[in-house]
Amino acid sequence: MEEMKNTIIKLKEELEEKENDIIKLKEENERLKQQVVIYNDNRTTNHNYILQINNYKDTKYEGNINNLIKYIGKSIYLNTIKNVFLNKEKPENHNIYVADKNRGIIKIWNEGIWQSKNMIIIDEIINNIVEYFNLSIEEIKQDKNRYEKLKKTIINKVNYIQMCDLNYLDDLEDDEDENKERIERCKDFRKMVYDEIIILLHDNKNMVKESHKKIKTKIN
Repeated sequence: MEEMKNTIIKLKEELEEKENDIIKLKEENERLKQQVVIYNDNRTTNHNYILQINNYKDTKYEGNINNLIKYIGKSIYLNTIKNVFLNKEKPENHNIYVADKNRGIIKIWNEGIWQSKNMIIIDEIINNIVEYFNLSIEEIKQDKNRYEKLKKTIINKVNYIQMCDLNYLDDLEDDEDENKERIERCKDFRKMVYDEIIILLHDNKNMVKESHKKIKTKIN
């Protein structure tokens, strides 16, 4: 009899644990539903599909090496921003915009909500682009044939990556007197890129917000 009681108690505990797991799964499912956008694809048939908006923090920069090869100067960075965050063909990455240039407010999409941040996010984006291109250049170097074809172009463009690279700037500042002119050029260039990105993310905020107007909090 005692053994049967213990078995019943154990079964009840297991049932409660499973019910708690189901509740957690339902809550997670509701959270994910709040991050989806319904789009209508008119390019083929009149077919609706569900698209999840990526968290800003999870945004990938891959596939933009051509921006380094094709463009020069600040255009390398601005076109990468356009391809990653402001691409009409990739609304899943519409997860950032500058809400107020004057007050320095930037909005990023994380975990189904807009979060207000300061402009330090712009520095983060520049650092991410620099890191991406540095890694991409190293990968290209591993392919000798490809590197030989692109070597001249890459060498000419590396300068623009270095000028926004804070590690490179730190190395220059180890001998500040010797590198004074180069240090100033790097700081000026990075500031120019920084300011232009703010303008770009501000001027295109309506496109980003328009995507999010289609967010459904409940899917039938």
